[in-house]
Amino acid sequence: MRHALKPGITGLAQVRGYRGATLKREDLEMRLRSDLEYVNGWSLWLDIVILFATAKVIKHQNAY
Repeated sequence: MRHALKPGITGLAQVRGYRGATLKREDLEMRLRSDLEYVNGWSLWLDIVILFATAKVIKHQNAY
């Protein structure tokens, strides 16, 4: 289900801090949970929230 989605500029997992290398199993699990939460609960409002959250974390130390 997760791999059926087209990649976007940002996502729920990214704004929650689960981006970049997955050094621990927990990182990968949380990224997957966030992605599935997005798929199962998609709404235009959620996309708007993610866009605003992206603006907040763009200067995060782990931002790429």
